[in-house]
Amino acid sequence: MKYLVFIICILYTIPAAAQHYELLSSSAITVDGTSTLHDWTVTAEKHSGSITLATKKNGNDMLKKGTITIMSLIIPVHSMKSEKGETMNNKMHRALKMEDFPNITYTLNKPIKFSQFSDTPQTVYSSGLLSIAGVKKTIQSKVVVTYSKGILNIVGKFPFKLSDFDIEPPSAMFGQIETGDDVTVSFRLAYRK
Repeated sequence: MKYLVFIICILYTIPAAAQHYELLSSSAITVDGTSTLHDWTVTAEKHSGSITLATKKNGNDMLKKGTITIMSLIIPVHSMKSEKGETMNNKMHRALKMEDFPNITYTLNKPIKFSQFSDTPQTVYSSGLLSIAGVKKTIQSKVVVTYSKGILNIVGKFPFKLSDFDIEPPSAMFGQIETGDDVTVSFRLAYRK
């Protein structure tokens, strides 16, 4: 009996294995804002990224409690497109200083711990470093996480001000149309091993 207890204790203290997941192209990232003329939406048509997950898996396609230890996301500025056309795209790319800073990046700066990954949504808080136009800020947001059929989904949104990143909101028609300072980023990120 002593040996059985000893073996169980050893197995319980074995650290969780790290698993690497890549961002799927089916993920979606949008930015919504306003102007004095109309609301607008920008879609990131390209993105890449990965997460490292330390966890234990059971036999029912559920991941037991674990931690996202590393998360990175890269969005090429040139891939950000507006439904309002090329003129707005050009103004937006200039405002984001695309020539000097071709990518928007996000990296997790605090591990995200979970009690269990499953197809039942679990709400957690994430904190990471967002870099836009050469300015880095810590962004905190509430996200909903599900895990089903080998795919880890992270869904959420967060608002911020363009001026927080030293971005001058674009204008048109000699300043008669001005973009609002407040924007909201919405994301649906899907990862697979």
